[in-house]
Amino acid sequence: MKTGVTIFLLIFSLNILKAQSNDSVYTMVEQMPKFNSDVNSYLYKCIELPDIKLDSGVINTHAYVSFIIEKDGNVSNVKILRPSMPQLDSSIVKCIRGMPKWQAGMQNYKPVRVLFMFPIMIDIK
Repeated sequence: MKTGVTIFLLIFSLNILKAQSNDSVYTMVEQMPKFNSDVNSYLYKCIELPDIKLDSGVINTHAYVSFIIEKDGNVSNVKILRPSMPQLDSSIVKCIRGMPKWQAGMQNYKPVRVLFMFPIMIDIK
């Protein structure tokens, strides 16, 4: 019985080491990445709203976006998960790709890749 447990622990430990040594993308880590200012303010200033004729007065729309904060704090793999308007979506992607470096996420005192997903809500008046 002790032999079986020892082998299991050894295999389990090797799997943990393997998981820590690869370039896995995490969704939750001990220390989440941090943007050096307010993300909402940055996006508000950066996103260019499309020039649209407003018949009803206001357009409320939102896009869901995902991206990865890399080990060095750079943004990568920007994707629109749920599109809104083509011009707006391309502006959102351009804006997020151009973000300054973040403080990297940390797991076990080592920088790791972290996935972010969130909605961006826009009111065009």
